[in-house]
Amino acid sequence: TSFTLFVSALITLGSLTALAVSALKAQKKRKLVVETVPDESQAAKTVTSSPGKEKPTKQNCDSPLKVKIAYGTTSLTAKKYANKLQELLNDETYKEKASLIDLASYNPEDLPEEEGVAFIVSTWSGGKPPESCADFFNWLEDMTLDFRVDKNRFLSNLKFAVFGLGNKEYATSEFCAAAIKLHDYLVGLGAVPMLPVELGDASSEMEDQFFLWSKKLNR
Repeated sequence: TSFTLFVSALITLGSLTALAVSALKAQKKRKLVVETVPDESQAAKTVTSSPGKEKPTKQNCDSPLKVKIAYGTTSLTAKKYANKLQELLNDETYKEKASLIDLASYNPEDLPEEEGVAFIVSTWSGGKPPESCADFFNWLEDMTLDFRVDKNRFLSNLKFAVFGLGNKEYATSEFCAAAIKLHDYLVGLGAVPMLPVELGDASSEMEDQFFLWSKKLNR
């Protein structure tokens, strides 16, 4: 009888051990399943940051250059040419109407914020700019001489072109001097020229010269 009870106890102990081992295996299996399920938030991050799926930004989207036409004049000749350029630029190449700027009333403090400006300026006696835009030229000179101004970045947002109105029948040293000075000021402050400075000669074929320059600007 004692032997029978001993055998029964062994059998019972073996059954309990088997159940414990089975339960332990099941627990490990459930843990393994939980650990291998991907985290949904991490998966979402992976999808949204996949290469080639980035949302287009202002930097990688092409947009037309916003062009303004600035003129400095004494006898209104520069304004006449500015109007001609405005008519030419207002085609399908530019999505917004090219606007005119009279340098006589323009606030030069706005220049660093401009994207594109085509300047048309005449030269007064002594190689000086027209009196109407003397303040604008003086401001450019001040910025050029100011040691606190970062010359490489101050006008780095600006793309520009300059057409000068002059006459070679007068003193050659003064021919389109204001236009040349304007171009040099702008380059010296970090602006990017779209074209070399164009020196219009009223004693020659200036109309044709202006037309060719305008076409280059409109490309």
